Amino acid sequence: DGKTCLVCETSSACGPDAVYLAMHFFKVHTVDLRTSELALSVWLRQEWYDPRLAYHPQCYGGLKMIGVQAKSGSLQESRIWTPDVELYNNEEPLWGGFSSRLANIYACTTVNGSDCGRVYWSVPGIIKALCKYKGLAAFPYDQLSCELELASW
Repeated sequence: DGKTCLVCETSSACGPDAVYLAMHFFKVHTVDLRTSELALSVWLRQEWYDPRLAYHPQCYGGLKMIGVQAKSGSLQESRIWTPDVELYNNEEPLWGGFSSRLANIYACTTVNGSDCGRVYWSVPGIIKALCKYKGLAAFPYDQLSCELELASW
């Protein structure tokens, strides 16, 4: 009947599970003290569990991972749910600088099913933040800092 290949069939909403978030910075584009703008090239990496996406690899020729199109903030360009994370101190909306990209969905590999529905999504893009720069007492000989305020709605 095919239903044994899917681990979880449900119409209930996702639970209050954690979303793991990391940001890898690889280039500073702009540091403007006059306008308070900070522009960075980053890889935004997120990981979460969605039991609706769990599957057994033996049902799909041993396939241990599949890629599914994902884009936050766009129902038309995303095939799965994605976390609604936003940069609160933004110059531009966070997801305006990120393109649609494949998310990796991993098969159930443990006996107890604790890893079922694991999704890993890594997206490159540019973030533009408005900063309250700290460390301007001895400019230009001090270290600037800017807090990036990321949160979910």
